[in-house]
This record gives sequence, structure tokens and C-alpha cells, in this order.
Amino acid sequence: MSWSRPLNSKCGHVVNLNTNKAWFDLLKGVMDELDINEDYIYAADEIGISPQSIGSKTRSGPQYQQHTGSRENITIIVSICADGTAEPPTIILKGNAYQVKWKQDNPANAFLGYSKKGWTDGEIGVKWIKDFDKHTKVKANRQDHLLIVDGHNLHYTCAFLEYAWKNHIHVLCYPAHTTHVYQGLDVVVFAVLKHC
Repeated sequence: MSWSRPLNSKCGHVVNLNTNKAWFDLLKGVMDELDINEDYIYAADEIGISPQSIGSKTRSGPQYQQHTGSRENITIIVSICADGTAEPPTIILKGNAYQVKWKQDNPANAFLGYSKKGWTDGEIGVKWIKDFDKHTKVKANRQDHLLIVDGHNLHYTCAFLEYAWKNHIHVLCYPAHTTHVYQGLDVVVFAVLKHC
């Protein structure tokens, strides 16, 4: 017996032999052209979670949760290198200002930020790429490195791309509607969090 999961029809049609070959040809072409080896390839992804869902217990039968209808959110951004190393995550909390108590219980040494609703935006994207660069700069030793991202708009502001370019970070986007197959962070790391 196996369980199936719903798959958006766009996602189902996009991943095929031609798309697969084109994606890996593009990736290899970029690596060859920029002379980037696997130790300098990073993937990044973000996920939004609801604070109300944290710590909820699993039980059999239907589960209902009463809430006010607010869309409060915490966003987590992670990056991982092809060599298996990972940078500290970024956590965006809901707030109008930074709260000192957030830093007091931070065992992952996460970069903490805030936004009015806990969502990311272009300004947070720039802060994130600067923090990412801070953590990867020594290892990269001024060599070009590759950052593979999804189509989220925080990766495509002029300020984000300009900072990346000036700091030898080349940004490559997964093909649209394919992260459910190609993006390991989404498929593996966040799959557990989404399930919980």
C-alpha cells in the first residue's frame, strides 16, 4: 500500500525528461563557465510556519484548532552547501522592533530579524545575503560561489543581486514549478517541518 500526495498540475507537467536535462545542462554549464566546484555550491530556501502550530500534539482523528484568523507567521531561511555543511539559519519573527529576549534562547545561533507580520521582503533578503556572505566568505576565499534559489521575490531585488554580484555570489534559480523535485531543502529538510 502506498499513500499519494496531491500534485499541482503545473508541477506535474513541468518535470519531464526535457526539463530535467535542460536544468542539469544549465547547472553544469554555469559551473564550468565560472569554474565553480561542488564545495562552493549552496542552496537556500525559506518556509513560513504559524506560531500556533508549534508544539501541537499529534492524536488520531480530526484535529481542529481555533484561531482568530490572523495570519501571524515566522519565516525560517536556511542554506546548505553541496559538501554537506550548513550555515546558521535566519529566523524572521513578527514584531515592530527587535526584542532582546529573542536572542536569549538561540541555540542554533540564528540570525534574527523581524517584520510587521513575520514574512520576508526585499529588505530582509538583502540582510540575509549579507549574513550568508559573512558565513561563507572565509571558505570561499574570494572565489566565485553559486547560490541556487527558488523564485521567491526576496532573491530578486536589485539590491540583493547587486550585493551578490559584487561579492562573487552567482544566483541561479530553479525552473518554475520544479522545487518539489530539485530543491533538496524543500524535499527533505522542510518536508519534516511541513509534516509536523
